[in-house]
Amino acid sequence: MRNWFPKFWPIKLLILALILIINSATGCSTATPTPQITPSNFSYLVQVQAKDTDENVTRAEVTIQVTGKAPIDAITDSKGIARIFIPASYVGQPGLLIVDTKRYERYTQNIDLTKASLPDVVLLEPKLVAVATSLKESAKTPTTAPTSTPTATPIPPAETLIATPVPPTNTPTVTPTPTNTPTATPAPTNTPTVTPIPPTNTPTASPKPPNSPTPIRPTPTETPAVIGRVAIPLVLGGEPRVYIISTKGVKLDVLGMARQPDYAINANKLVVNGDQDKLDKLRVSDPTKGAPFEIGDPGLTNHSHPAWSPDGTQVIYDDATIDPAGPHVYINVPNIASGPGTELETGIGTGQLFGQNPLWATQNRFVFRGCNTWQTGQGGDCGIWLMQENGGTPLKLKDKPDYILTDICDDLLTYVSSETGNWNVYTLNIVTGATRQLTSNPAADGLATISPDGRSVAFLSNLGGVLAVWYVGINGGTPQKMFNIRPEWGDLRPDGWSEEKLSWGK
Repeated sequence: MRNWFPKFWPIKLLILALILIINSATGCSTATPTPQITPSNFSYLVQVQAKDTDENVTRAEVTIQVTGKAPIDAITDSKGIARIFIPASYVGQPGLLIVDTKRYERYTQNIDLTKASLPDVVLLEPKLVAVATSLKESAKTPTTAPTSTPTATPIPPAETLIATPVPPTNTPTVTPTPTNTPTATPAPTNTPTVTPIPPTNTPTASPKPPNSPTPIRPTPTETPAVIGRVAIPLVLGGEPRVYIISTKGVKLDVLGMARQPDYAINANKLVVNGDQDKLDKLRVSDPTKGAPFEIGDPGLTNHSHPAWSPDGTQVIYDDATIDPAGPHVYINVPNIASGPGTELETGIGTGQLFGQNPLWATQNRFVFRGCNTWQTGQGGDCGIWLMQENGGTPLKLKDKPDYILTDICDDLLTYVSSETGNWNVYTLNIVTGATRQLTSNPAADGLATISPDGRSVAFLSNLGGVLAVWYVGINGGTPQKMFNIRPEWGDLRPDGWSEEKLSWGK
């Protein structure tokens, strides 16, 4: 026993070292500037079966939820198998596994996102409503007509079928009118069955039509907390301004000669695109560094669409001044003595990258819209692109080059499009390619931004002829108004739906 500590002290030191390097993140920011351990992404396969028959359950919705992150989902195939890609930023996190389908009870399980802890098979219990339907069908089975008046026994609602109910002794008897009714004549086949009306929230047992669309995920029943502040680009008397408004509609501040705002996720730092004359430069408002200061190349005045990196230490933007052929994308480390940035390039072909609306995702991934200029003769191949690292190989996500990228949280991107005839808000998962339309109003909805906790999307809308900020859950649902834009604040620029965006900060 005296040699116990000397024998095991190296293991104790190893455990202590592992504890010290584990860190956690909130909201959309999951990347750390210099991680000591980089978790690896992996693909997760789960088979969904019926517990009573071992039948493979097709078209079941399998969802993995992690607090502060965009949910991941998939639909089971003909063998009952769902394939879900688990990004590295999710690995090791606690979460919730949910399986939803119409014929079976909802399945939930608390999980840790590691290969070893995720279940290979999920067994679903049949819904009680199916038992109720079976009892109803048996009640309709024709029998020999009795010599006395038959008694109709009401079938109880589905939620009471925990055990076989015993009819009470005082069950009312339904007595038909005896006028000229022949004795012992079987009831006509079209005689309606006396069945109590089920509650409005009782699920039906009707089989799903083969062409019925399956939602990716049910709409959340809880409304996320709406807190923080929203930066709103407007124009008043010809002057572009960015108003800082609380989510309760209270004006907190206003920045003159500014547009295209973007808040850093985990800090109260704001970057804007300066506008007009000497202020036509990118400007950063950082409370820790005093007055706002300019960043970027002092010789260029057309820096546009600035956005923070996930860790809030760098800014990505585009510039159309240096090359008349099109805008290039740059990265800059903002400080009071900031100078020219680093140009984003590809690692293939000519290396030259033209792009607009750049956004910086976790794990050092860049999203932008543009054309395949790095391959000779491929400049007409335009759309939305994803590139891993500076110098990586761009991967096309969408063929539509006119989609306006506005914000990103982990793997979930928001963009706006007018291809339906009016502006609407959408999300795009940059890993799975899944697209979701969040708004479909007969009005213009745009300038979308994701909340700091990653659970909501705010957007500007002129629904009903009144300009206002609205919000909706990240998984969709019914939009709710946050507050109206007051007339004394100004109006949206004429090019605002395609050139501006809101930003939701803490």
